[in-house]
Amino acid sequence: MEFTLISGHEPPSPTYDVTGCSNWGLSMDALQQRSVPFSAISNSTTPSESGDSHQIKFTHKEGCTPTACACVILAILFVSLGAAAGVYFGLQFLDLAKKSERVYKGSFVIVGGDKYTSSLADALSEDFQEKAQAYKARLDKLYNSSVYKNIFLQSEILALNKRDADKNLIVHFNLHLQPDQGGLSAADLYVILSEEVMRSRTGVFNDIQIDQDSIQIQERKPPVDDAFDKWVPRRQYPGYVEGLTTTPSSAMARIVPRQCTAIEVPFCSSLFYNMTSYPNIVEHKNITDVMSDLVTFRQIIDFECYPLAHDFVCQLLQPDCQDDDIVMPCKDFCEDFWRSCKKFLPKAVSERLDCSKFPKFSGHGTCHQKPGCSNELRALGMSDRICDGVVDCKDSSDETDCDYCKPDQFICGDRQCVDKDRRCDLREDCLNGVDERNCMSISPSTWGVKESYYTYSSSGFLLYSDSGENARICSDNLNYSLPATRRDVILQSLAVSTCSALNFEVTENVEMRRDVNAVQTDYVQLLDPLASSITFVQVSCDSQNVVYVKCGASACGLRPAHSARVARSFALNLPEGKFGAVHGQWPWHVALFKNGDYACDATLISDDWILTSTACFESDPHAIWTARLGIVRLTSSSPFDQETRITGMVKSPVGSGLLSILKLEQSINGSDYVRPSCLPGHNYSLAGIPCNTLRWSARKSHLFEVKLTITANNCSEETVNNTSSKQKSICAMESEVMEDEECQGDETEGSPLLCNINDKWYILGISSRKVTCPSSNKQRRYHHTFEHVQWIRHTLESLRIH
Repeated sequence: MEFTLISGHEPPSPTYDVTGCSNWGLSMDALQQRSVPFSAISNSTTPSESGDSHQIKFTHKEGCTPTACACVILAILFVSLGAAAGVYFGLQFLDLAKKSERVYKGSFVIVGGDKYTSSLADALSEDFQEKAQAYKARLDKLYNSSVYKNIFLQSEILALNKRDADKNLIVHFNLHLQPDQGGLSAADLYVILSEEVMRSRTGVFNDIQIDQDSIQIQERKPPVDDAFDKWVPRRQYPGYVEGLTTTPSSAMARIVPRQCTAIEVPFCSSLFYNMTSYPNIVEHKNITDVMSDLVTFRQIIDFECYPLAHDFVCQLLQPDCQDDDIVMPCKDFCEDFWRSCKKFLPKAVSERLDCSKFPKFSGHGTCHQKPGCSNELRALGMSDRICDGVVDCKDSSDETDCDYCKPDQFICGDRQCVDKDRRCDLREDCLNGVDERNCMSISPSTWGVKESYYTYSSSGFLLYSDSGENARICSDNLNYSLPATRRDVILQSLAVSTCSALNFEVTENVEMRRDVNAVQTDYVQLLDPLASSITFVQVSCDSQNVVYVKCGASACGLRPAHSARVARSFALNLPEGKFGAVHGQWPWHVALFKNGDYACDATLISDDWILTSTACFESDPHAIWTARLGIVRLTSSSPFDQETRITGMVKSPVGSGLLSILKLEQSINGSDYVRPSCLPGHNYSLAGIPCNTLRWSARKSHLFEVKLTITANNCSEETVNNTSSKQKSICAMESEVMEDEECQGDETEGSPLLCNINDKWYILGISSRKVTCPSSNKQRRYHHTFEHVQWIRHTLESLRIH
């Protein structure tokens, strides 16, 4: 079958000569023709409209001579070879194009300072070209001044259109970057754009207002390795900001191998260590560079902007070097210095100091804490916090030089310490029993064995502790002495027992892996894998094959580190009331800080989401929000605490949108002191169920529990202040009414209604108003969380990044 378009006059028959073949079957005279009206193929015209002059004529040749057939076959062969070559070189070209750059598509909506006009619909118009060039210049300037400037190529504006309901301008763009990106993802590009919108670091958007919730960035061409970039935008929810979930890089590029050398700056000879390494934290490559800048750094100290400026500056210039690697100051040390001294820092120094890239304290050896925490407490008039049973220093120094606690002892957390060799010795020496908890734990595969006693990972290498010493579990004798089926049963038993003991919901995986990052690691193995009791013996584990375990999410509503006996004995010694909280008593409680200042409360509901009142964020949603989890005092830190930024918010569509869930930048580390509360699966009748709320004391910012009696399971706003509302709530009053009481503190937005049901604690209500010095006989109102639970679970599942 061949077809020819005939249009009025018939063109001359084409004549070809291929290897002696002429007039090879395309002459119209040689064909028997059949006509099919164009209307048979397209409904655009009717036969009467088209007439005979515009028809597609399908021609079928009834026969051919041998020479003509050979010519046709030869022509087809040449055409096929040409097409194949075209496809091949086209694919090669596309493959090279794919490898030459990576392209990310994005968009955002402008809600102020610029708007859509009809002339922008034409991409060839002067208005479009001028505006597109202006937005391209903004994006180019933004990313050329970012940390990815060395791999950023260019931006391009694809379209300028509007939303259906208004004239808000939507900018669609591409970002082009070099392929060698060192793990860069769409989320990292989102972070740069989103933070510019929030804080205007470069000023490229100063004259316009961008709806931050509208920002979207996604890679157009996924890399060959799908694991390279797992982040893709999910379904958008009202008020949701996604994409800030990136892992902060270290302030120091890892140099392997480093070399430790003696400290050579006399000005820093008072440091508690004597070895350093280059380049240092502020990019000096050798001692000559340091000495050339020394006057600048000494002037910072002379300003006396921060009491510990000398220590911090010297750690920047001469960082501690251990095992041919440096130990940096901790992030909170850097942030304290920055807050106090940023206005005195020369530009050359401030540009090289980024506290977000300093490590957070997570155990011995991770970073250097601020020196003299106990002395700092005394200087701030907080001497009563030293040796009071509550840990107020990350390094625990305020509780390790007391009559009941000495340095290098294991802290029980209740005015009690025990020698570290008594941890995991099969005897409970702490009143709350924490010295015998987590003796089978999980160590992240990238960590050593010096991690904190108080946190553990949900996945990593199985870790055994005995008398204060840690060791990974070698699998050699399991691998070589047992049948595979029996080996797998033993591995599964070890994994399930460990995940259960650490209060994870399920065991997802167990396998044997090589400990490729091992450095001075001790190993043990099962003495007799088939014995009814477990006994470990130390081995060399030459193969370095160890047991890897992955557990599921943290089980909710449990308080494994809490002892009611300890809580009572501690509370009776507090001057502010008899319900002062102790570490681990309310592990799901979260304090939210706005730009560094305490703002309101929230409740942990999963490993990376918290629940609070929408009213908390209404004043300033674009501020820097930080969540501190596991704390019992607002103005101090402890090794039990965890801290992370808020990177996303989803406002509930249920009712009036009174509740919101917030995304944590980093999932919590497994811990007995930071754990999620349960969400209700039923609309429980609360009659007779013990319930509490939490508040912060007025004088010491200490967390207190308030026992409540439920007065109505479904009360409306009218019940409380005689106004009309359809929003059903839970009403409650304090169980113990005190006469002539002093102000016990404030209850803020996000204060929880927590109830114990079947030995698990559930978050059944959230307060949406701040109550200053609440009277014990005043009724409180909490919004039902049950009405939002289905939406919460659906949202968390939809936004989960697998």
